[in-house]
Amino acid sequence: MINIKKILCTLMVLILGIGVLAACNPQDTDAPENTTVPAAPLTVPQGDGKILKVLNWQDYIADGTEDSLDVISEFEERTGITVQYEVVPSNEYFYNKLVTRAENFDIVIPSDYMLGMMIDEGLVQKLDYNLIPNWVNILDEYKNPSYDPQQEYTVPYFVGLVGLFYNSALMNEVPESWEILWDEEYTDKFMMIDDHRDSFAIAQSVLEQNFNTQERDDWTAAAEKIKELKHYGWGDDNIREKLETNEILMAPWYNGDIYTVQDKNANVTLVYPKEGVNSFIDALAIPASSRNVAGAHDFINFLLEPDIALENAEWVCYASPNRTVVENPEYELYEDEYLYPENPPKSQVFTALPTDLRRFIVDELWADVRR
Repeated sequence: MINIKKILCTLMVLILGIGVLAACNPQDTDAPENTTVPAAPLTVPQGDGKILKVLNWQDYIADGTEDSLDVISEFEERTGITVQYEVVPSNEYFYNKLVTRAENFDIVIPSDYMLGMMIDEGLVQKLDYNLIPNWVNILDEYKNPSYDPQQEYTVPYFVGLVGLFYNSALMNEVPESWEILWDEEYTDKFMMIDDHRDSFAIAQSVLEQNFNTQERDDWTAAAEKIKELKHYGWGDDNIREKLETNEILMAPWYNGDIYTVQDKNANVTLVYPKEGVNSFIDALAIPASSRNVAGAHDFINFLLEPDIALENAEWVCYASPNRTVVENPEYELYEDEYLYPENPPKSQVFTALPTDLRRFIVDELWADVRR
């Protein structure tokens, strides 16, 4: 019987040098059962191991600015691997990049429900957690998530909540409910988040629906609710700019960006509406078509190192799933009220939906909403 693990370790020595050999002899890593061999790393061309292609969200890794560590440069220096880095604006872009196979990537960092789709469709491969000894640093509450229940394919990167950003100086009330977005007093004074799952979730919260309902009538009702909104426009990262310059008074957005906005406009703050919010996890995964599986494992393990995870968490400003960060009182955002609320809001996590339902939501309902 061929010893796949021994072959992988030999390849890693040839590719990365003696410095990476230690990863093939991990200590007790608390690795999930039945995950010691990647799904199919030997069926894909491995390249020369000197290039690692990473696909990530914008502003989602410390880059050396604002006295931070340049995480990618540090990885390159430690390993001799050159990172080719690309950003995408949405989960759908992650999916399209992989499903079209127009180019190969070695690391992707989509959100929970999108990872569930990728796993179901064979777009990502199983991890060898023995090559990720820093896995022990992940908090138990983030292991075996709904999108990867056997903990075979993913490692959590950052976690967050969708909240309502608002200008406390220009509004005469604290918005406690999502219903305020339908208040005629604020017509055209807020921007709506340009993401179909997040937008539907706001309407679903008001309608008291499950975010993952499989009833088409529920989704149709949520779409009609969104169409009632009279807002400034559809926003992505430009939401931050509009809030900073007082062009809008409110916007649903991701909690980790609150400090980026407050750096420019201290009057902007954040609340979690009482009906409930989306709680999300963005996680690291290795595409099935990766050409540098060994280097990808090394990159994941590198990001979980205590010093790297701390530097990254303090620059990115989203909640960390890494215990060495969260339990460190020297962490700049230790027990932060926005990221780690003492009384967490009511929340739901998105899960992957059946293909026919997803197409109905995106191709029919969302297309109609966005006209």
